[in-house]
Amino acid sequence: MFAALLVENNRNKSIIAFHKKKDIIIKYCKNANRDIDDKNCKVFAIKIENKKAKQFQDYEDLYLVRYGQTYIQSKYLETHQLDSDTLIDDLKYTRDILYRIIEFNTNKKDIKTLTKAIEIVEHEIDIAKGYTPSIKELVNRFHHYEEYKNTIY
Repeated sequence: MFAALLVENNRNKSIIAFHKKKDIIIKYCKNANRDIDDKNCKVFAIKIENKKAKQFQDYEDLYLVRYGQTYIQSKYLETHQLDSDTLIDDLKYTRDILYRIIEFNTNKKDIKTLTKAIEIVEHEIDIAKGYTPSIKELVNRFHHYEEYKNTIY
């Protein structure tokens, strides 16, 4: 069994993810480190005994599941899907509108500008698909989503 260990300020250490495959934990750590804004935080892959891993209270919740081009802790998957899918859908809708404008435009300069805008939007779609949010970001989203559900129901 392998785990992702978050180290903050070279002191605070916490396990933020588990998976049985080493390469998945390594990929998760690489993506998490790429997307972390705080320079004092770093995520490392570590090996952990199965018995010890399953003793963690949040073991099932922190087990990684595939989502898009990255992995997300299972507890936060639904919340992340809501945020991520909405953003990606909006970006795709924007791209489709730009294509539609090009269809009815005959000005070559405008078409060139719109084509460049489409490339930028497609790049943003790729970034959104591969984004790995921090554990703090996931926890905050999860709590906001739970509050929202409790308010509605």
